[in-house]
Amino acid sequence: MKNSIKSGLIALFIVSAFVLGAQAADSTWLLCDNGVIAVSSVEHRAGDGFNRMTSLSLILGGNIFGGELRGADAGKVSLSGKNNDGFTGTVSIDYSTNRLMLKGILNMSNSAFNIDSELQCKEMNAQQL
Repeated sequence: MKNSIKSGLIALFIVSAFVLGAQAADSTWLLCDNGVIAVSSVEHRAGDGFNRMTSLSLILGGNIFGGELRGADAGKVSLSGKNNDGFTGTVSIDYSTNRLMLKGILNMSNSAFNIDSELQCKEMNAQQL
């Protein structure tokens, strides 16, 4: 039993290394912030193997809202969090200047906040993990 668990963990580690390496070679990971809001953005190949998509996580304090932008560097998004909280609006990513524009409404704890922000981004490198 102990050896099978050990073998399973080793196999999981090897598969994870290959998957992370494959995704990192065909993706762009940005971490963006303006001192108040942070957004993690990973542009990658969609599950169908042909299209592109960008997974987004908006981070504000201890709150994380997640969603996807499909097939484009700009468009409407809906990022959801816990307790029906979320962000609805548009996002635009400029990979040449490493900037992300975020415009919309953030609903948190039964309050709505207008967001119209430009965030500076840094390209992260998964190969350094």
